[in-house]
Amino acid sequence: MKHILLVVLLFALTCSFQIKQKQHNISSVQRPSYPVRAVYIDRLIYWYGMNVAKNLGIPGYADPHDYNYIIFAFWSCKRGPLDVTLVWQNISKYLGDKNPWGTDNHQVQLAVKKIYNDAGIKIMVSAFGSTEFPTTHYEDPVMCATQLGKFVIENNLDGADIDWEDNSAMEKGLG
Repeated sequence: MKHILLVVLLFALTCSFQIKQKQHNISSVQRPSYPVRAVYIDRLIYWYGMNVAKNLGIPGYADPHDYNYIIFAFWSCKRGPLDVTLVWQNISKYLGDKNPWGTDNHQVQLAVKKIYNDAGIKIMVSAFGSTEFPTTHYEDPVMCATQLGKFVIENNLDGADIDWEDNSAMEKGLG
């Protein structure tokens, strides 16, 4: 009798876990594409017009490549988007009004993101790098992470790369 009750209990727990898994959409979490072939874009040669599309590695505009992750650098807790990330945030301005994807940033970002994703490429933003040292400068980690997440969503990116180079904090055991 004890064995039957144990089997029934295990079955109930298994069913309960599967229901919770479906409710929380755990099974729909996207896994990284392997092998990871990533490139950081931290500077542009051209700053205006369709050559920006080439600099950003957009398939059909850039030289052929086999990257499946393109990471725009950088984003900062204190200053927000910098460098190439600032270009992505204001992409319609940098591409100019003759781009084929739209007239506002949101429209252009969605169209360009579709081109990347259809080619099997995820686009991301890199946070920090050697530009910012959040632990050493006592940034609020919850606020910083919330701002970064909001930036990713509002700018139609696939995710964020944390390029933690706060060496001083790590050497002190804080990072």
